[in-house]
Amino acid sequence: MKILFTITSIFISIILHSQEKTIIGEVWNFENNEPLSYVNIGIKNKTVGTVSNSNGLFELLLNDKVSSKDTIIFSYIGFKTEKYLVSELNKIKKPILLQPKSMELDEVSVSSKKIKLKSKKIGKDVKRSRIDALEFLLIL
Repeated sequence: MKILFTITSIFISIILHSQEKTIIGEVWNFENNEPLSYVNIGIKNKTVGTVSNSNGLFELLLNDKVSSKDTIIFSYIGFKTEKYLVSELNKIKKPILLQPKSMELDEVSVSSKKIKLKSKKIGKDVKRSRIDALEFLLIL
C-alpha cells in the first residue's frame, strides 16, 4: 500500500512539474551591446513575470495558464518597451535588444516663492530651570 502511494505521488509530481516551461535569455542595450540589469519581464494580463539579473540574464517560468499566443513584455526605464509572443521567444536564441528612448520636455518653469519662516523655541530654557530649582530649594 505504501509503495503504491509513493509511486502515485511521484507520478503526479512529475506530471505537474512537466506542465511548467522555462524561457531563458538575455537582455542587452541596442546601442552598445551591454547587458541591461533588472529589466522587468512579464506576460501581459497574467501574474507571471521575472526580472533580469545584474548580467542581463533571465529565466521566465511559464505555468499551464500561459499559452503560445500570450505576449511577453520587456520594459526598462529609459528604453522602449519590446513585445514578443511566447512562441516567437521560444525560437529566438539571440539576446533581446532594447533601444534607448529619448524623452524631451516641452517646457520647464522654475519659480521662487518667498517663504517666511517662524523661529520656534524647542526645549527648556536653561536659565529659567536653574532659577526654578533655586526657588524650590529656598522654599524648603
